[in-house]
This record gives sequence, structure tokens and C-alpha cells, in this order.
Amino acid sequence: MKLLLAGEGANELGGWHHEEPYRTDEPGVIEALLKKVHPHGWAIVHAVKWHWIHKYCVGMHGAAEKRNIEYVHHKAKKLGLDAVVFVRDRDGKKNHKRQRDIEYTIESCEQTGGPAIIGGMAIEKLEAWILALCGEHNSESMNKPENRLADREDCPKNTAEMVEVVEGADLDRIPSDARSLRAWLDRARSVLGPQS
Repeated sequence: MKLLLAGEGANELGGWHHEEPYRTDEPGVIEALLKKVHPHGWAIVHAVKWHWIHKYCVGMHGAAEKRNIEYVHHKAKKLGLDAVVFVRDRDGKKNHKRQRDIEYTIESCEQTGGPAIIGGMAIEKLEAWILALCGEHNSESMNKPENRLADREDCPKNTAEMVEVVEGADLDRIPSDARSLRAWLDRARSVLGPQS
């Protein structure tokens, strides 16, 4: 299965966050999560950072998040890839519309056929997912999970350390209140199939 990866920066994308000639094989959190769900049978072959996407495109109207997802879905289809994989931070309760736009667009793209989508919103940020993977409850109700993460003695300080947290996590022990993380993992399982 060939995948297109999309995200904001190094923590999500790892070495894929660099421009094409400068990419490295350093994994990011998304790739590490995919390996936890299903370690084999897929490969990332292309990546897009959200800010690389042109925000104005003729014929693509609507919310920015909708356009972003439609763009990466179309790009994956054009490249003959099997799935799009992304995480987007909600960045605050004020962004409920961003969350609704993302969920609606995932459903809409899936109905058009083409690449599957493993995607969703990290509430409030990717750091909340890292806290949940450390077993911390209520991580998704924190306004600034990065502050709580920094307060921990075992605080990951860079992408490689965040990936180590993912690699060492027991996905069956993620707190039940980490709903956005659990929903993302369920999508990944659904698309990638049972672990081999």
C-alpha cells in the first residue's frame, strides 16, 4: 500500500517535512503510529506540508481545511497512491468549525472513491496525543497540552523523543478520554487491515 503523508512540520512528518532533495528517513509521529497499528505492507512515497498547498485554486471554493484535504486526496489519486494519511491540530476550542470541516471533507472524499483517508484532528494538539500515549488522562481537555508535557520528567524534547514515546506505548492502554487519538487509530486499522 502506497501512502501520501500530510502534516504541519517535523513532529508529524519527520524527515518528510523537508523539501524533496533534502528529505531524510527520520520517522515522525504519524509514521510511528502507523507502524504501531500495522508494521508492514505499506510505504510512504510522497509528503505534503500544509503550508506548501496553494490556498487559492480555481474551482476549489470553501474552507481552507476542506481545500487542503481535497488537494492531498486529489494529489494521491493523481499519483496512483492508495491512501492519504494526516493529522491536523485543532489549536483551541474556537476552531470547532475547522474540526467539522475536516470530518465532513473526509466523508465527502471517501464517497468520491480513490485513495482511502487515515486522518483527523488532534485535540487540541499533537502534544495531547503524546500525553495520552504516556497514559495521561484528560489530555484532550487541556488548552495547552505542550505546557503539561514540558512539566513531565519524561518530557520528549524533539521529534525523535516523541517517536520513542509512540514506539514504547501500549495502544490498548490509551485512556478512553483520548477520543481524537482513538478515532485516528481506528481509521488506520480500518484502512491498513489487521496486523500481520
